Amino acid sequence: MKNNLFALLLGLAFSLLILGTSELFFQLNEKTYWINPPMHSQYPPMQLDREASLKLYSLLNHGPAFHWKPTLSPEEVLSASQEGIDQTEKGLIPCCLSKWDKSRFPISIKSVLKTAKTHRLIYSANYKIDSLGRRITPNPRGAFYNILMFGDSFTLGEGVNDKESAPYQLGKRRPDSKVYNLGIAGGSSSEILYELIASNKSRFQDIPHRKTLLIYSYMDDHLERLFCRSLCLLKKNEWMLEKPYFASENGKPVFKGFFDQNRQILNGFYKYWNQSALVRFFNIILPPRFEQKDFDFFAEVLKEIETQSKNVFQDVDFYFVLYPGASHFYGSELKAVALKNNIHVLDFSSIDTRLATGGFPTIPGDGHPSPITQYIFAYLLNKELPVIRKK
Repeated sequence: MKNNLFALLLGLAFSLLILGTSELFFQLNEKTYWINPPMHSQYPPMQLDREASLKLYSLLNHGPAFHWKPTLSPEEVLSASQEGIDQTEKGLIPCCLSKWDKSRFPISIKSVLKTAKTHRLIYSANYKIDSLGRRITPNPRGAFYNILMFGDSFTLGEGVNDKESAPYQLGKRRPDSKVYNLGIAGGSSSEILYELIASNKSRFQDIPHRKTLLIYSYMDDHLERLFCRSLCLLKKNEWMLEKPYFASENGKPVFKGFFDQNRQILNGFYKYWNQSALVRFFNIILPPRFEQKDFDFFAEVLKEIETQSKNVFQDVDFYFVLYPGASHFYGSELKAVALKNNIHVLDFSSIDTRLATGGFPTIPGDGHPSPITQYIFAYLLNKELPVIRKK
């Protein structure tokens, strides 16, 4: 018995020694440009539709967006990933509704992103934000219905000029509609629901009450922003703590405040957990994976968005849209629960954006959709959204 106990204690001590030595090694050698194991490895990517993607390229590659060329070469992108990003000239873009200050708008800015050490240009884009904090879109005189585009920086059009964003492009394709760009940097489903239920709905105040198509463009980071797992407490992600915090009660999402105010004990534990270099390198996240109950809660949020949008805008058709090239990790699960709850789904997750764009799906060195991807997304939306007839 004593021998077994001794062997157990010896094994435990040896394990702690290995763990401590490994932690010390990673602490002393941690570098920002290390290639970490993928976060989403437990979810195999969906099968991409090569034929449909090549067909899109063949159909659209004569469009004006395809004249765009990146500023960084592939070799410079690799170097940029090691030296980091200089955001000092990035400028103000709409972000974090919990701290929205409309006194800053209207505003016109030039947003410039460069590499940190060599200051090589990644992008230079002009943003014009209206008095209500929305990026500009066409203003057709004959519009008789609305298209409201909610989402994150992909929808906002971070890194592209005003007229290159998907909402602007969709507005050009549908001159009988007024498209509103309601994207915000770092946005998610919780931000949309929060804005719909908030007493201050200033971004909606001039939107006419008429037929409305409401589009929520989803990409896989939105699940993280809805649940704010331990990943949120990494220093680079602490902005997520300003997001609205919803919990399920009786099958409905209930607003509980914001993550930085109403979840302090769990936040403290997550912050302590993330102090480990081993945890950071191997992307050990708590909880380790999203489960079916999480997908079901996401569907509750979608359903409540649909319900609340009808309270605000009355005649609304809600569409949950899986963004091309950015929604294939959880897309199939979320599509299933959305359809189960009778929510309209537009699924573009199987589009191989590298093929469809001719090799430029994102802005090299940044990762946001390129003007070509924005152009293709607007084309897909215009093709799949219903045609609205004037009564």
